[in-house]
Amino acid sequence: MKKIPLHLGHRIEHRIKKNIYLYDPQKFDALKKINFYKSSDSSHKIRINLLINNINKNQMYGGIKTALDLFDQVVNELNGDARIIIQAPLTQETIDQYAGWEVDELENEHPAHRLLTSLAWKNGEQRKIDVKAEDIFMTTYWSTHYCVADVLNYQKEVFGVENKIIYLIQDFEPSFSAWSDNYLLCESTYHTPNTFAIINSSELAHYLHRLGYHFYHESVFFPRLTPEIAQALNQDKHVKKKKQILFYGRPNFSRNCFPLIIEAINHFQKEHRDLAKEWQFISIGSSLKKKVRLYDGSLLETKGKMPLADYANLLKESSVGISLMCSPHPSYPPLEMAAANLITITNQFVDKDMREFSNHIISLDYVTIENLSGTIYSAISVSEETDFKNNINPAFFDNKNQFNEILQEIKAEFLHR
Repeated sequence: MKKIPLHLGHRIEHRIKKNIYLYDPQKFDALKKINFYKSSDSSHKIRINLLINNINKNQMYGGIKTALDLFDQVVNELNGDARIIIQAPLTQETIDQYAGWEVDELENEHPAHRLLTSLAWKNGEQRKIDVKAEDIFMTTYWSTHYCVADVLNYQKEVFGVENKIIYLIQDFEPSFSAWSDNYLLCESTYHTPNTFAIINSSELAHYLHRLGYHFYHESVFFPRLTPEIAQALNQDKHVKKKKQILFYGRPNFSRNCFPLIIEAINHFQKEHRDLAKEWQFISIGSSLKKKVRLYDGSLLETKGKMPLADYANLLKESSVGISLMCSPHPSYPPLEMAAANLITITNQFVDKDMREFSNHIISLDYVTIENLSGTIYSAISVSEETDFKNNINPAFFDNKNQFNEILQEIKAEFLHR
């Protein structure tokens, strides 16, 4: 029997599946350890080093924004120099956003009060940075932590100091790469000795405890509303709500369950045809590589990534929100949606249940296509109740005191050692 040739797209997909578990020499390039050399700086001034994926302000949301805010406050609290080392290429667009910061290649020993550099400029053994005894390193994602955590051993061997590394943990990241080599490598970062762990949300901290993780020191904070979003929400508060359902759609992030949400929307449109005609669905969070046609024949509207002010304005005019998060972290979008008075659908996960955050949140005990579809119908009904007041936790709007206790703990650890 003659073999039928595969379509080009199917051939590519077939090849990817065939080779997915084979060895790729470049797979672990981003994880190659950074090499260290002794700094010639004879001063004893503390320098805080932030390793982070990206700092482009036009792509700064939730976790990245939190990391930059915490880093800035740590630098101010310790009155230290600052060096930001990003994993992505350092573009001119990003450089222009940081007036007053100097820029140099990674391996150059560049004395500066504020310095930007990038791991992407060098690979493998060429990735090296100068280190002194007073350097404090702060990591924000497992891969950044993995490639630099050995600096503690270097500082002990060269300077005789028992230093700590600040690890900002904002989700249970091993599950981003479920049951795989990356899972094991990521999970290994939770065993780094002398980790000063800062955990984003009590829900995540409790989940880590359930799994038996313990750190040298642990601090926990609750997510707060980004000031730029808060400012936009406070302007023109009387924007009339539209029959508009906003959902956090990120097809490339499986934990946000994009296909499940689309299937539930299709089910809702099929079961409630007349009502569905009155309501528009809008996807935000990521651009879509291909158009999505819904059950009613319409093309899904997507806004992708948006400037924070535009995002806040879209929140103000929307009535219902959907944001699923298959992880122990609450995530920012459902909290932001509830803060903007959307009737917000999210999901429980083990012990996570966001119903206490606001009565505008519907937290599903379990998720099926049918019960998510039915909940969309219920959320529409609730959104039309004009006297349904929001009892949201007011602490969510207080950004000034978010890190106060943590900053004092950091100060006690790193200034008084």
